Amino acid sequence: MGSLILAALLVAAAPEAPAAPAAPVAPVVEGPAASASPSSTSTATSTPKATATAPAPAPATANPNPTPSANPNPAATATSTSHPTAGGRGRGHKSAARAERKAAEEPLFELSAPQRPPIAEPPTLPPALTGSALRDELRASAHKRQEDLAALARERARLEKLTADLAAARAALREETARLDERVKKAAAEKAAGAARPSGPPRPGAPAEAEGQALAKTLRSMKPDQAAALLARLDRPLAVGLLRRMRPGDSAAVLEKMKPELAAELFSNLAGGTK
Repeated sequence: MGSLILAALLVAAAPEAPAAPAAPVAPVVEGPAASASPSSTSTATSTPKATATAPAPAPATANPNPTPSANPNPAATATSTSHPTAGGRGRGHKSAARAERKAAEEPLFELSAPQRPPIAEPPTLPPALTGSALRDELRASAHKRQEDLAALARERARLEKLTADLAAARAALREETARLDERVKKAAAEKAAGAARPSGPPRPGAPAEAEGQALAKTLRSMKPDQAAALLARLDRPLAVGLLRRMRPGDSAAVLEKMKPELAAELFSNLAGGTK
């Protein structure tokens, strides 16, 4: 009896070997250590040699109180260590199922088949016009065309009127020039007839008073350059007489348009009182 007690004390004092975490442990009935059967006691005493040969733990990690660290319920330990493994396996199954579902949703491309370029969509056409809208558009276009034609007609009429006015002015100028030439020729003929008369001839080159006033008035109605060209072709006494019957401003404008030599000669005759 004393030897059995000594063997139990040696087994309790010896350090226990660490148990493998993955090995399943069969559940045992919980009970106090003192109620162990004699057979279990004998089994514990039959392994003192194996316990003695187990390596001792390092001093830094040794537990000074090995008795409280013993787990009185090894079945609970086995049960607690088996749950995280089952949870990890469940999460792994969910991740694999999610990856397979994502791969099934993604389109598959055949690497051997040539990839065709995307076909460009045709441009969208505007909606078709309704009948009323088309009629309004045609009516507006016709109205605008009529306005353009009317504007062109007005411009053409204005240009034609301007051309007619220019033609009328040219015709009037030609008629006035012809009438002046006729009067000049008539005055020259009267001058020649007066010079041929033996008694009491009028002043040479001087027209009659009434005719001279009419010729001077005609010269005043002409432009200065035209009057200057006409006086240059007349006799000097007749030209001087016509210039005397004109206003000083009109005669100065006519002399300005003449050649300097002819203007100087006529001005000298005017200043010298040549008749």
